[in-house]
Amino acid sequence: MSHDAVSTSRGGFPYPGFERHDRASPEQVGATAAHILASMPLLQQIMDVLPAAVMILNADRQIVFANAAMALLTGAASPQNLLGMRPGEAVGCIHARMC
Repeated sequence: MSHDAVSTSRGGFPYPGFERHDRASPEQVGATAAHILASMPLLQQIMDVLPAAVMILNADRQIVFANAAMALLTGAASPQNLLGMRPGEAVGCIHARMC
């Protein structure tokens, strides 16, 4: 099946679920991030020693956790500055605002 056929068959966007524009509020993102860190206290320390960029997304594809390598990759001052962004927004993708 061609890309055009897939796009047409799904209402113009080829990936199911990505046509959603919903976002969690900053308060919800913050609460999710706090819950992740509270339930796994060593997560930030362990992930920050990894050389690879790591992020955890919520159901709305927003970053609710990022490590130091992800902040470095994106130019963010800290991983917390990435909370609430979508991955494409964080890395400066030109298509990030499409979905």
